[in-house]
Amino acid sequence: MSKQIFSTAIITLIIVAMFISGCKKKPADTTSPIVTVTSYNPYFIQKNAVWNDPGATAFDNVDGILPATTSDPVNTAVTGPYNVTYTAIDAAGNRGTYTRTVYVVDISGYYSNVLDISPYPGGASSTYNTFSDTLHLNTDGSGYVKANNFGDYVNGKAYFVMDSAIALTVPSQNVVCGSPATSINFIGKGVINPVAPTIIINYTKIVNGVSIIAQSSYTR
Repeated sequence: MSKQIFSTAIITLIIVAMFISGCKKKPADTTSPIVTVTSYNPYFIQKNAVWNDPGATAFDNVDGILPATTSDPVNTAVTGPYNVTYTAIDAAGNRGTYTRTVYVVDISGYYSNVLDISPYPGGASSTYNTFSDTLHLNTDGSGYVKANNFGDYVNGKAYFVMDSAIALTVPSQNVVCGSPATSINFIGKGVINPVAPTIIINYTKIVNGVSIIAQSSYTR
């Protein structure tokens, strides 16, 4: 009889323990969703171009894929940087955000009146007014100057990468241009005046092993 009572007591304790463990409160969800922007960040767009927000995706460790809403202040009629913020909120109320910087710039198109100073900052300078160069800009900030005349070199392309709306970098590159054609190595930095678009590039050009520091000023 005592053995039966003991066994019944053990079973009762197990049931109670299972009931208590089953009633334990789940740990609170305090993890915010992770928001990831689609396409480039920062993003560059030419003034007056059509802005199509590439959007963003969001994932939560509990709720899975979530929609990401956005605050989109971009006005391509006005140059400058814009912060586009994407937000996702999970069922527990945790908020995740991510911000993309969009630079509206006014540089693509035709530029003329190039002043080439060689060597820079002193020495002889030459101004070229009878031609125009074409600048191209991509959404990731890369682009190139298609030079009908880059300084005193014709029919070449000098590639650049925009660091912001007012600065660019000319990566080290070999450009074959000129008449007669010559291989020139370009590397340098540029500054952009966003009000009345002027691009000044200070660069080093290496021609036949001779290194020259130069400057080109492009005004639209």
